[in-house]
Amino acid sequence: ALIDGDRIEVGIYRLDFVIERIAPDRVATAPARSPAGSARLRVLSGLNAGATLPLDRPIVSIGNGAGQVAVLARRRNGHYVTHLEGPAYPLINGESIGLVAHPLHDDDLIELAGTIFQFFFEAPS
Repeated sequence: ALIDGDRIEVGIYRLDFVIERIAPDRVATAPARSPAGSARLRVLSGLNAGATLPLDRPIVSIGNGAGQVAVLARRRNGHYVTHLEGPAYPLINGESIGLVAHPLHDDDLIELAGTIFQFFFEAPS
């Protein structure tokens, strides 16, 4: 059994087990779900500005070309974004997500070190 502060070493990797206590005012609401539309990501800035990416796989990684990478995961109860690598955590609507998976809502803005993406649901055709 792990307890807060335990360190796990696997080869060259060190993982610290930390129980994060979230202040009641920072508790995230449930993510958006839309059975009628498909989730997409629109690139709003950077080299691929204007492109739209379908989120049609359970896990999709996104990056900004400068080493900043996040993962968007589709779960039963919605879509979530998680920091994968890079010196800074992704921002959702201007707020850092830290190391926890953050639920996504329709029209949320995801920023990876200056590159901005918009998460949205496309209306069914």
